[in-house]
Amino acid sequence: MPYARLIAEAWRIAVATPKLKWFVFVPNLALVTLFVLRVGWQIYAYGSEFGTLEGESGYKSFWALLAFLSDKGLLWPVVVAIGLSFALQFMVMPLVEGATYAAINAKVEQPIRRLSLRASLLTGARYFFRFFELKGVLALFSLYSLLLYTGTFYRFFHDSLWGVIKPILLIHFALSLVVNFFLQFAQHAVVYEDEGLSGAIKRSVSLVFLHLGPVLGTNLLMALVHLRVLLNVLVVFGLPVVVGGIFSVLSQTLALVVGGAVAVLTLSLTAYLTAVLDVFTTAVWIKVYHYLKKRQAVLMKADG
Repeated sequence: MPYARLIAEAWRIAVATPKLKWFVFVPNLALVTLFVLRVGWQIYAYGSEFGTLEGESGYKSFWALLAFLSDKGLLWPVVVAIGLSFALQFMVMPLVEGATYAAINAKVEQPIRRLSLRASLLTGARYFFRFFELKGVLALFSLYSLLLYTGTFYRFFHDSLWGVIKPILLIHFALSLVVNFFLQFAQHAVVYEDEGLSGAIKRSVSLVFLHLGPVLGTNLLMALVHLRVLLNVLVVFGLPVVVGGIFSVLSQTLALVVGGAVAVLTLSLTAYLTAVLDVFTTAVWIKVYHYLKKRQAVLMKADG
């Protein structure tokens, strides 16, 4: 499999579509902000609740959390934030992903043609409900959500039911790895073969099973790319700590202003890097999908 050529072609598509990157940037900024809030909440919960609720049951911990939010006047803002999070994940992102697939596919088929986001949105809207269904299925096997849920379950049940919950979570984690690996071409089957939910799942599983080596190799290669980007993002996230140390000697008001500006800049930069990575990754897997489909057709013709 020509990994270098496919990745180089995908990167050229990512570089040649600035409008698409900025289009993906907006929802990515919201996703990055939600990610920071969720991780921040987990850190806060471990720091403040773990000691005070030591020995309490998960039931009491849950109601203590609700009481805390209610006392601080944060209950309804948290409910609204959760609702917006679900709307972003299951309403906005399927439309954005459909438009992204349509735009990149247009560049793959006609590299010289100018990208039209409006046409891509109209095309992507055709796949909204099928992408919505896939999101609903894959949400049950989201590794990111599973890690957050694991932290929450451990905080609530570490002294009571953790021995029962831990093996269930480990089995769920292993199953999630398998499901995400075999269903990574389901969206491609929706877009390029006009399949529904069950048909897209079957097509994806079949394609991955017949090309385990190339698919695994591409996953490992993309994991290295994501790891490099993650290290860069961690370095970027470390800048506010350095700036905070520098400005700690300043007045509280100035420190808040500078800290807020650095936080906004950091979130924006991270969201932009994530948008670029999303466009590049999508382009890579579209190129890989078309390559494997052609290879599958050749093999089937040779067998026939």
